[in-house]
Amino acid sequence: FMVRTGSGISSAMELNGATVCVREGEPDQRNLADFSTRTGLTIASLTFEDSDAVVAAYNADQCDALTGTRIWLAYFRANLDDPGAHLILPETISEEPLAPVVPHGDDQWLDIVNTVMSILIYAEAYGVDSTNVPTEPTGDAKIDRIFGFAGSFGQESLGIGHAVAEDVIRYVGNYGEIYDSHLGPVGSNIPREGTRNALWSSAPCANCPKGGQIYAAPVR
Repeated sequence: FMVRTGSGISSAMELNGATVCVREGEPDQRNLADFSTRTGLTIASLTFEDSDAVVAAYNADQCDALTGTRIWLAYFRANLDDPGAHLILPETISEEPLAPVVPHGDDQWLDIVNTVMSILIYAEAYGVDSTNVPTEPTGDAKIDRIFGFAGSFGQESLGIGHAVAEDVIRYVGNYGEIYDSHLGPVGSNIPREGTRNALWSSAPCANCPKGGQIYAAPVR
């Protein structure tokens, strides 16, 4: 949910009696109804057919709050004249994972996309970014394998170059760099640390509970 900071609302549990703008027929509408039922809060929905109408209604003060995916709310908030006058509430009321989409049936392209995703994620986990891409063996077998210095992980069968990892990380950065550019402080400002968007390896110690849920099949 997103509300105006002047409303005094700081938690979704304070929305009892509120009117919430939402897209009609979208999962957002169902999620809102489920949240209202689950919490016992009385929340009225004001529905519209498309996102532009939802936004216009919120800007016109026709509702107390706006609901949608966190990334959509962050994008909308970032493009307001005064983003600081609006607050995205901390509660996540539904699971809406996002992932790359490729044409059905193009198995080679699917394999390439999955491999590049793994490269992005493991490069971040291993501390390799666009500023320190190795150009010779590092002595760390995991890094050397990804960057083509210790055998092959199947690049040839995928139809991509042996140094694909070097090209990818040098030109677009690792997963964290991409996140920061588009969804982090420079972009939509969606927090990552301590959330499911963090790496699985970001737990504070070896025996601590798991970190985030960003994980990929090892590149080998």
